[in-house]
Amino acid sequence: MHSRTSSAGGGRTRSRGLVAARSRAVDFYFSRPIDNTGLVLNVDPRKRRHCFAFLFFGVCAFLVTLGYALHQFECLRLQYRMAELKARHHTLSEWNHKLRLEKASLGRLERIEGIARKELGFQPIRPEQVIYLDRKTASELNFTLAHNENRNGEGEFSP
Repeated sequence: MHSRTSSAGGGRTRSRGLVAARSRAVDFYFSRPIDNTGLVLNVDPRKRRHCFAFLFFGVCAFLVTLGYALHQFECLRLQYRMAELKARHHTLSEWNHKLRLEKASLGRLERIEGIARKELGFQPIRPEQVIYLDRKTASELNFTLAHNENRNGEGEFSP
């Protein structure tokens, strides 16, 4: 507000009197409820298309990212599984090697012969214990053994 001085002198301004009068006045505010039920929102089809396009590309980006993440998790899981299987293969290979060495040491003829002589009391074969058979005698012996086993019910004899 511009202040004006009166020409009559005295130096009083009019603006001070107005400000003082306004400060004494009481303000009243009336509230009126707003009713928007009759309003219809017109949606711009271009904006709607842009919104759906943005939503579509967002969902596609999310699905691609999710697929990539699942692929990476599966690769990581398979790498752990492969490392576990390699470690197990190495352990089983060592165990197989130890078993082969044990089999070779247990199957040595010198060891078996020593156990047979010491623990079982076996003796080396003497020449008078060996019986040589011709073909006819051997086939009769096989027939006799097969016949005896069939009678006992233990199955057939196979030479």
